[in-house]
Amino acid sequence: MALLPFVWLGKGFEKGVLSFVANVFISTKISELMKRVFLIDDDLPVLVHLRSNLSDRYRVETFQTAKDCLQVLDMGERPEVIVTDYHLSEHQTGYDLFKKVSEKYPSIKCIILSGNEDGTLVLDLVKKGVRDYVIKDEELLKNLVAAIEGAEE
Repeated sequence: MALLPFVWLGKGFEKGVLSFVANVFISTKISELMKRVFLIDDDLPVLVHLRSNLSDRYRVETFQTAKDCLQVLDMGERPEVIVTDYHLSEHQTGYDLFKKVSEKYPSIKCIILSGNEDGTLVLDLVKKGVRDYVIKDEELLKNLVAAIEGAEE
């Protein structure tokens, strides 16, 4: 049996270690209480903007393709909310992702984002079962948080 050398780190070191351990434990527990949100958008600046503005409130994971998001879901990871852009670059729409998620994981709330304010598109999506559609405008963050929290107007 090997003996580990004893190193004196100074008076008060124990309090510092306990404080550090307590802070790590508390921050871990707090993050577990935060909603987990998956963001999907092929526009990297939008993705970075949303992540930086939502990560203080939610546990945010980002994806640039629906395929990557679906792979993570298939590995057993489950967010409470998925926020996806309507127009994705891989010849797939946010509605296509919504359909797959709704069928396979019905407990996950899906929110579709778009810069398109076309009432016909919104009405069509609502008819197809989409309940949350947020327009990318100056009120995006406020409206997105309201949709994530279930307090849409």
